[in-house]
Amino acid sequence: MSRTKTDLDSEFRTTSLTLRGTTYTFRELSGEQYEEFIKMAAGPDGDADLSVVLKLMAPEALISPKLTAKEIYAKPMPVFNAIIGQVNTMHFRSEPEDKPAADAAEPETPGNGSEPPIS
Repeated sequence: MSRTKTDLDSEFRTTSLTLRGTTYTFRELSGEQYEEFIKMAAGPDGDADLSVVLKLMAPEALISPKLTAKEIYAKPMPVFNAIIGQVNTMHFRSEPEDKPAADAAEPETPGNGSEPPIS
């Protein structure tokens, strides 16, 4: 079954950051998009400079206001750094595992590690 753009969009989280009176909204990128940026940033040795990858990712991840790379680079350095930092934080962290609801947790039973150590 193929998924629609709307299905995919609902899977990607967004986050916002307000800097100097402007609210910037970012959207997670896909692994496929990331791989394209890695290829674009690869040097002659095949290695990609991750700072370049982040700069390529920023205009794609920034969905509001929609800015070009040149417009992002023209921002004051603290704003530029915050934008790049947000892209980095969104994309280079592990996704926390979903926690079961509190009422669905298994009751504690002997032998589950809650006993004091044997001396």
